[in-house]
Amino acid sequence: ASLETAVAGALTVTVLNTMYRALTDSPRGASPDTILASLLQTEKYTNLMGPGNTTGLAFRPRDEFGKQYDLGMANTSGISFNGCDWVKIRGLTNTELYMMDMASGFDILMQRDLTVKPLAEVNDDQAWQISHAFIPVVSNRRKHGKLTGLST
Repeated sequence: ASLETAVAGALTVTVLNTMYRALTDSPRGASPDTILASLLQTEKYTNLMGPGNTTGLAFRPRDEFGKQYDLGMANTSGISFNGCDWVKIRGLTNTELYMMDMASGFDILMQRDLTVKPLAEVNDDQAWQISHAFIPVVSNRRKHGKLTGLST
């Protein structure tokens, strides 16, 4: 990500909004649509902005899938910030968060062409193995942001 901000503290609404504004304003002109975060940072966000928050900000339940509320302990189902969906990445460190423009900031490139290999015949059955590979590549680094040093 070309916009990297060292927070060295807690995740706050101000930190998220500053990153969102920096990405959407000129000269970047991004349209962030996805936030990648660890389960812990996602849970912290729902505690900050979800039902029962003390910030006085509006909580709007989402019902895209017909369910308005998640009653689990983590309370992290179907959340967003300014229209950016939160995606929980279990292997991501708790001290980082990424705000991405997935629609215009990535390309999918073919890494390996389609190959078809015949396998050994067993009991007069013939089988083939078909494989190919694609890889996501960042096409515009200016459309993505990263927060580092978030407290756990």
